[in-house]
Amino acid sequence: MTRFAMISLTATFCVVAPLAAQEPGAVSRLELSPDTLRLVVGETARIEARAMDASGRPVATPALTWFAGWENARVDDTGTLEAINPGTTVAGAAVPGAVDSAGRPVVARIAVVVTAADPASVRVALPDRSPLPDGPLPAGSFLRLAPVALDSLGNELWDEPVRLSSSDPALVRVVGHAVTLLAPGTATLEARVGETATRVPLTVVPAPAGPLRLAADKARVATGEAVALTLTAGDRKVAWPQWWISPGGSASVEADDYFVAEEPGEYEVAATFGDRRAAVTIHVEPRDEPGGWLVIGQIASPARTSDLWVFTGKDGRDYAYFGTFAAQMRAYDVTDPTHPVFTDSVLVDGRRVNDVKVNADASLAVITLENDPARHNGIVILDLDDPAHPRIVTHYFEGLTGGIHNTYIVGDLVYAVNDGTRDLHIVDISDPRAPREVGRWGLDTERKALHDVWITDGLAYLSYWDDGLVILDVGKGIAGGTPTSPRLVSRIDYPNGNTHAAWPWKNYVLVGDEIFPQRYSPDAISDPRGYLHVIDVADPFHPREVGKYEVPEGGTHNMWVHDDVLFQGYYQRGLRAVDLSGGPLRGDLYRQGREIDYFLTETSEAAKAAAPDQVNRTNVWGAIWFKGYVYVIDTNSGLWIMKLDRPAKDKEVALGYHLRATTPRRSSKGAR
Repeated sequence: MTRFAMISLTATFCVVAPLAAQEPGAVSRLELSPDTLRLVVGETARIEARAMDASGRPVATPALTWFAGWENARVDDTGTLEAINPGTTVAGAAVPGAVDSAGRPVVARIAVVVTAADPASVRVALPDRSPLPDGPLPAGSFLRLAPVALDSLGNELWDEPVRLSSSDPALVRVVGHAVTLLAPGTATLEARVGETATRVPLTVVPAPAGPLRLAADKARVATGEAVALTLTAGDRKVAWPQWWISPGGSASVEADDYFVAEEPGEYEVAATFGDRRAAVTIHVEPRDEPGGWLVIGQIASPARTSDLWVFTGKDGRDYAYFGTFAAQMRAYDVTDPTHPVFTDSVLVDGRRVNDVKVNADASLAVITLENDPARHNGIVILDLDDPAHPRIVTHYFEGLTGGIHNTYIVGDLVYAVNDGTRDLHIVDISDPRAPREVGRWGLDTERKALHDVWITDGLAYLSYWDDGLVILDVGKGIAGGTPTSPRLVSRIDYPNGNTHAAWPWKNYVLVGDEIFPQRYSPDAISDPRGYLHVIDVADPFHPREVGKYEVPEGGTHNMWVHDDVLFQGYYQRGLRAVDLSGGPLRGDLYRQGREIDYFLTETSEAAKAAAPDQVNRTNVWGAIWFKGYVYVIDTNSGLWIMKLDRPAKDKEVALGYHLRATTPRRSSKGAR
């Protein structure tokens, strides 16, 4: 997948209300030098600033607010910039409160180009990024490896080709990144990039004796249904065979010996171990996921929308709250989902309400503020004694003025994602009038950027952008963590990075990317990418990627899972419903035919009127299942209330809305 750099909207600068007029000698212009910085990851450079008045005469340079595109670089209060990730971005400074002769804020910017550092080491691992097996391996074993070069900061250099070689090809044969153990003995496997190399000793022992037998736990399955394979030699289980599938191309055997097929047919699955071979036949039937979306209601918002929460209030009625890019949260009574009623809005001193969360007993809500030039960010606590008319209790911003992107509430604690520190801040709201920070946790990496948090059963799942998925113990006890003193359980990242959101479900965490083009603007049509990674966390200390859900021509955002159905917001590719039932998840869920239906949120006249600049383009932010309905937020067209009708097929019209743009259900799922 092509990877795009993204200049974060959180890399804003601080500008307060413009001055009424220029004063003699006041700063009217700011110049920065150099005009372009070219740095290698890990390098730093100082940006010099020079202030001038309206006549072009130098004046004393005041205190400046510095900013930089956070994915590629960071800059401190002295103008010292550090390169942290390859890509092109901007950095600059602003003079708080100053305006030029035209009344515009005094701001200056320079271009920053960051290139990758040279390789410092090489990591040798299996394709799921787990380490090589410990101890001796029997002759006949076959290992497919995925070595990767690392720079001095530990960043993975995926574009650097790694060459594998063996010190004794008679014992250990290497072809590309495939390694076959031929005979007993000891050899060294070398992984090299230029002058940098890692050497791994391999001990080969005799192969187990006896006839080779292959067994499958199921002989007839549907596409996408995993089949456990067991290979034995005599009375011993055999690991690391070489797998063969006929016909090939649409089926695979995963690293943990599960067979999965994307297309129906009859497959011969064979395993070879040295000069021995065993095979089984597996019949794969077409998968059919009947069902279709029904539109129950739709609410056009007067401003572009952000995150959503749906809950039952203390008065027994149901409510939907959602944020906007216009410094307000909007409240609707959705007790009758076919006739949602606007009840009130909460106006805040800021720019964007990004996230909305309600606590377990529906007594309080927390909304997050970010992207305000005057740094009126932080969290706002709402009293929900009258949920139709939520009331502001406190605007808490101590240590949170850099902006709060998302939160999660557990009891009296708010876990807040801080854009400024890129850490998780823990705020006690047991007294909502006097919140106080009681804990904090963050990665100790150069490029860190925390984006989201979700907490279930004492474990916090942090989406840490290019550092991937981070699992914390916040009270489960498996790593000594407590709710206010989290402890790291594990971390897993992947080449495309941009880890945006995570949803724990059964023994998995579904992790979505968010990859925008470099010149991204929330007010213009964009074409994001990114997909859903299926991470197996049966052993939370050793997570591993086992599958994906990737829709062509689209990019993921927020998700929800209920009753083994994934409801996925897929930005320009709409709302998707995906069946997750049927045993272990492995492989490509989209190509396996697990998708039940999708819906493009762009058929309403109200939606067209609400977003003319976006040409009513579908832009689904996320979905929440609540009491049998799916509440969907689209940043352009507002709130949609949907119902997934199963097993009904091929319904074309529901309550005046077309179910989908194309009529045949099968064609609506797209080419496979």
